[in-house]
This record gives sequence, C-alpha cells and structure tokens, in this order.
Amino acid sequence: MIYTLGTVDLGGDIKSIILNQLNVKLNKNFLPTDFHWFNPRVTTADEKIKLTTTENPTPQNTAVDLVPFSVTGYYGRKRVFYNRISFTEFQDRVVPVVDMAKTLVSQYLPELSEQYGIQLTVDDIVDGPVTYVDGLGSFTLTANPNSYLYIDSVGFTVGVPAAQPPEDLYIYLGTIDTINTGTLGSISMSTDMFVMDISEDGLDSHVEDNVGQGDNIASLVVFFKPSTLTEPQQD
Repeated sequence: MIYTLGTVDLGGDIKSIILNQLNVKLNKNFLPTDFHWFNPRVTTADEKIKLTTTENPTPQNTAVDLVPFSVTGYYGRKRVFYNRISFTEFQDRVVPVVDMAKTLVSQYLPELSEQYGIQLTVDDIVDGPVTYVDGLGSFTLTANPNSYLYIDSVGFTVGVPAAQPPEDLYIYLGTIDTINTGTLGSISMSTDMFVMDISEDGLDSHVEDNVGQGDNIASLVVFFKPSTLTEPQQD
C-alpha cells in the first residue's frame, strides 16, 4: 500500500510523528515498534510524476517503506511518502559565536539547535570540518542520507562574514598585523571601528578605542567605516 503525508514537523520522535499522521489518515493505532523501518530515500522522478496532482501539486521529497512484524497481525508493506525538512530552509545561516577549538560541524550542533529551536543530533548529519580564515569560520551542514527528518545541505558562516559586516555599515579590513603593513593606507582610529577580539573563549564583539596603527595584535579582526580610511602618505 502507498500513502502520502505532508511535511513532518518538529517536537517529538520522528517515527512516532510519521505513524501518528498515518494513524489519523487510516484510523488505525499503529506503533513505531510494529514495523521494520527501511532507510528513507529521495523520491524518484517517476514517483514524483505519479504523486503530482491538482490537490498535491508539489510531490513529496521522501519515501520510506514499513514492513510489519508477523507478531503484530498486520501484513503488507506500506510505502509512505512525506517531506523531510530541507536544511536550505534554514534562514540567517550565520553562527555568531566563534570557537576555533571546534574543528568539526558536530561541535557546533548545540549552537545550531539553539538558533533554530530544534534538537540536531550527530545522527542527523554527515560530520565534516570547520575552516577558519582570519578568525571567521565556514562549514557545510549536510543531512545524513538515512535521516528520517532532514534532507539536503547548506553552507554556514561562523562569525560575522566580510560580505555582511556589522549593521552593513562597516567593511572588513583583516587582522591588525595585516593592516600594519601599510598596504591599506593610513587609518584613523576612532570609536567608529568595530573590533572582534579572538580568544580561546571564542569571538567577543566590542568597540575598542585604544588600538593604534603601531599595535601588532594579530588576534584582532577589524572592521572600519569606509570614511575612516585615507590615502597612504607619500614620503
């Protein structure tokens, strides 16, 4: 038998959620333990064509087969089509807190779970590396193909990315030691600058007004308003 459901929501065991929807649809009282659950898979092109109707214009993205155990008294494989949640639906894909001691995506799952109000686990994802450049990080959040809840992959930034400076008022210059080479010209230090102090505890965003051009503090990542930059002085 083939059954179609909508998009699973969050807030409980995913197998129970699927069975609850199926029970409502069939007026049954199935339990997750009544079935052997095959791994979920992406619906095929032919299945999507068959699933597309006037009432269901967007076909479900996932199929899973359930086979009842003989002791239950049920019989017949049940194929359920439903929508896993795509990671591409996650908005504002920036993790603001940087901890460069975290080198794996799985180590940022607590921050991601808090940010989106969900409970991501290591079983939901394919773990991978976090890359840091100038105190900013990036990683790809990839759903485990066997996850019953999530699908797809999406890129995340850790920290304030250069392309999206604080409040869209600042431009990213780099670290203090890079600025001190003089290649960016003279810099007028003022409270207009935005400094991120990278420490073992992560990335602490604050305004720093006691940093001079002669300072050589490689652990500071600096943003400036364009108006605070002047042309290099000629000798």
